[in-house]
Amino acid sequence: MQLGLQSDDMFIQKLNLKYKQFCDLLLLSIKNLSQISIKQVMLADRTIQKQNTFDPMKIYNFFKLMESQLINFSTNGTCTSNNDDTRRIFIKFTKSLHSYILSAHISFQYHVLLYYKPDHIISEYQTELNELSNKSKISKNNISAKGNSIIMNMLQKLGYANLTNQELFEFFFNNPHIIDKIENKIKTEEKINNQIIHQEKVLLKKLDNLLVEMYSTSPILIDEIKLTEGEDGIMCNFHLTHKKNLTLKKIPQTIQNKFLVQFDKLIYMIKNQI
Repeated sequence: MQLGLQSDDMFIQKLNLKYKQFCDLLLLSIKNLSQISIKQVMLADRTIQKQNTFDPMKIYNFFKLMESQLINFSTNGTCTSNNDDTRRIFIKFTKSLHSYILSAHISFQYHVLLYYKPDHIISEYQTELNELSNKSKISKNNISAKGNSIIMNMLQKLGYANLTNQELFEFFFNNPHIIDKIENKIKTEEKINNQIIHQEKVLLKKLDNLLVEMYSTSPILIDEIKLTEGEDGIMCNFHLTHKKNLTLKKIPQTIQNKFLVQFDKLIYMIKNQI
């Protein structure tokens, strides 16, 4: 059973109250840790603007601290996931009492926007990159034109200028040394183009090194559906299950009390981190 859902059972109602208290404290902690700061960034058109951001490492460290205090719970640790511009910091933990299991999944989701650092060198790199791009296009056109010209001249000299496509295919298939000659004659142009491509890659790498990440989020509670749809926010899910079949009325009072105590410890843990 997922906590937070309405129930007539007194034990679940007590758990729901503690669950709500935990979620409220968690939300308050995330709000405090994701406070906005303003930084200057540069757009691709070299326009300087101010951009809101926050420090996701504060959230990550918060989860790591939580992880270190989950002494009585089983957990695989704090994890992160990247999916294009959407990122997530999450932790899952469980507590087993006899055949009953209290499991939790807490996840913080945010988005990443890429900008350039405000640096005049970016303008120089972009200008140089445009020039190299133009040179590359010219070089590729030269390779194509020279390649066709070389093939036609060679076929004319050999007396095969009027071959059909099928005959041309068979000719080259039966005379692979002709292809080698053609390839050798256009290698110089390809070498020039490869040098340009290498210079382009170097410049693009330099531009990538000047990129800076800005982060955006909404410090609100979201459900699992909104999380999987990529919405920003904090998801806090708790489930109470049984290894076979959970019947609420059959949970022994001693087990109920132990789960309530464990939730009190979780609430105390969050309170100490605000």
